[in-house]
Amino acid sequence: SIKTKENNVKDLIKLARIYKNTPQLFILNKMTKKGKIIADISINFDSDGKIENDYFIEGKIKDVNLKLLNKKLVNKINLNFEIKDKNYLFKNNSIEYEKIKFFSKKIEIKDEIDYFLIQGNIANPEDPINFDLLSSYLNYKNSDFSNLIIFSNNDFKFKLNKKFKFSDLNLKSKIDLKNLDYKTKNLYLKNYLPNFKGSILLKDHNIILNYSKKDFFITGKGNYFFDKNEDQINYNVKLSNNDYEFESEIQFNNNPLLIKILDYSKVENKNSSLKFKGIYKKNKSLFLKKVLFQESKNQILIEELSLNEKFKVNYVKNLELDILNSNKKLNKISFKKIKKNYEVI
Repeated sequence: SIKTKENNVKDLIKLARIYKNTPQLFILNKMTKKGKIIADISINFDSDGKIENDYFIEGKIKDVNLKLLNKKLVNKINLNFEIKDKNYLFKNNSIEYEKIKFFSKKIEIKDEIDYFLIQGNIANPEDPINFDLLSSYLNYKNSDFSNLIIFSNNDFKFKLNKKFKFSDLNLKSKIDLKNLDYKTKNLYLKNYLPNFKGSILLKDHNIILNYSKKDFFITGKGNYFFDKNEDQINYNVKLSNNDYEFESEIQFNNNPLLIKILDYSKVENKNSSLKFKGIYKKNKSLFLKKVLFQESKNQILIEELSLNEKFKVNYVKNLELDILNSNKKLNKISFKKIKKNYEVI
């Protein structure tokens, strides 16, 4: 058993390359800028002087800085590690990337010959992720979105081949979306939402996201603002057979509503909600299983509404209106599909 003093990480990498100069060690040596390591090494040798596979190494890395292949810096890497044959365990990890501190209780790496299997967790409980970091990571830029503030806790699992290419990502995330601004020049919604001025603010959304190669699911709830009035929204989205199944409820308690074609309006501070459930299909058509608007005794119900990829109506199974308009006149209509015909009452 060998117990080392605190050494420079680069010196240890150079020593490891003497034993086995792999492309991974070459790249790691290029990336490493500074940092310290202390280790307790237990190794056995066979009769030919080669290291047996029952070796065990544990230790600690302190304040390591890396320069990634994309020139980005990862600073203040601190962790405890355990290494044995084809298995690497990193515990109590912390890093700083783009001035954001990330923490991880555990990350495991297994060498499966053709690839590395990597799993663990990572969180940012202290510093929020901003839109610049997220957009650069996803290679996505959209000036309509701004002021993103996200905290998250993520469990992950993926494969990394020997050429550093990712595959088979599995991700389970708990996301605390503190803030997101959206602005648009399209004021179409103002026809129905008089307070809409081209901006929507999302605040305090609790979101759960599950992602894999064959599965995607997201559920969340939180507050939204048109101008200064706050209301709530909840939503579920699931990817199934390349179709997106969705369900949502939007409250309009504090925001006014306007439906001109029915001469209907709802003032502020009067409870109402819109519930809808449907499928957005891979051919870009839309099928709404149910749409229900309710405010006091007023109600609009739509069932099984099919729209093509240009959002033109294919058919609707049921439409019911029971609305008292602004002139105190009752609009009550029932429109039902019976086989190939429609019945209007």
